[in-house]
Amino acid sequence: MGLLRMVLSLFRRIEPDRETERSVVSLDGLDSWLTVQIAEVIAKYDLVSGFKVYFSELQGRRRILSAQFSAWQAKLDELPVEKQRELQPLFEDVAYFLTFLSLPESISVASYGKYDKQIEERLNELLSKVEQSWFVSSYAFLYDGTSGNRQPLVNPLLQELLSINALHSRFSETLRKSGFRRLELLRSRVSHIVALWSSYKDLERECTEKVKRLEQLREKVAEKKGYITARQEEPSSEYDVLLQKKESLILQEESIAMEVELLFNAVHDVLLAYTKEHGEKVLVEPYLDHCVDAFKADEGLHILHILSHCRALLMAEKLLVSNPTAILAALDNCLDSLEHLHGRFLTLHKEHEVVKNNLFRLGKSQKISEASYKLDHFTQQLEKLEEELADFNDQMEEKQEELVKEKELFENMVRIGLHRRLSVVMK
Repeated sequence: MGLLRMVLSLFRRIEPDRETERSVVSLDGLDSWLTVQIAEVIAKYDLVSGFKVYFSELQGRRRILSAQFSAWQAKLDELPVEKQRELQPLFEDVAYFLTFLSLPESISVASYGKYDKQIEERLNELLSKVEQSWFVSSYAFLYDGTSGNRQPLVNPLLQELLSINALHSRFSETLRKSGFRRLELLRSRVSHIVALWSSYKDLERECTEKVKRLEQLREKVAEKKGYITARQEEPSSEYDVLLQKKESLILQEESIAMEVELLFNAVHDVLLAYTKEHGEKVLVEPYLDHCVDAFKADEGLHILHILSHCRALLMAEKLLVSNPTAILAALDNCLDSLEHLHGRFLTLHKEHEVVKNNLFRLGKSQKISEASYKLDHFTQQLEKLEEELADFNDQMEEKQEELVKEKELFENMVRIGLHRRLSVVMK
């Protein structure tokens, strides 16, 4: 609402009886509509002729200042080095301003708007720097005192800048009174609305593509679910028996794994002490890190030798651990149980391999497994896409709300500034 209040101030009071009938303009035609309004204002207030006079006078003032400035730059060498350094940045700013003020000869009043504000800002900035500089009152070094080259009462740079400023201010006031400035402001709002609309349509197109992709994924998920259900319901007594056998073997293997883990948890401290004092790490460390995996990989069950050695060291009091009595009992338990557990594990493992090979031979397990993998993949994609769509919908709602506000603001600006009722249609 801050911008609208500024517009109210800029566009002054509205006269309701001057409003025309409501016009309806599409967003695509809004720039053309505004171009017509600008052309009407330019013609009504003869801004073309006024701009030609202003442009000619502006370039004349620029050439005068440029010629004087060249002579002043040559005088800088007469100053002490410290004074030169202090004044150099200001002179660089003046040179930059003169370069900027050299507007293209092809410029028209319609295209001048983008320069007008910059000229005002740079002039004000430069005037402020001159007024705050010691140079504003100490400029005698520019003159030699001869006839025609005597020091004026006012700093010559300041005087020339004030002349340019007065010329610029007069023409800017002409533009303001004609309503041209209002139209330039409206044009900037049109550009903003068009950019917003373009961004909204991009989101809409992406959202449409994602919805299509979402439907495709839903179809694939439903297809894979149906396929898996159909395969699972197929009569296959041999397959079902093998599947039950596989599940039983897995449970038995898990039971052995739990027993192994309990056994090695009880002797963890003594194995750790053994590695520190005797440096045996290759065989022991895997048991310390992942005892079940190490147990399965230890085909010769070489860990039994290490455990026996640990027991002998404990009995000889050559291995220091807390609660050695409990540790000895745990070692005895391991030595009594591990060989039996290892044999059971090898037997179960071989049986498991046979069952898996038979299931693969029947083909049903493989097909269900492949379909399940694809189902998981499609489901993950579906969930991710649903999240993206939710985010896109939020973005589109925000853009839509912003567009509505900008549209209403623009229509109010037209009503206040141009005394016209306008409806902008976005499609």
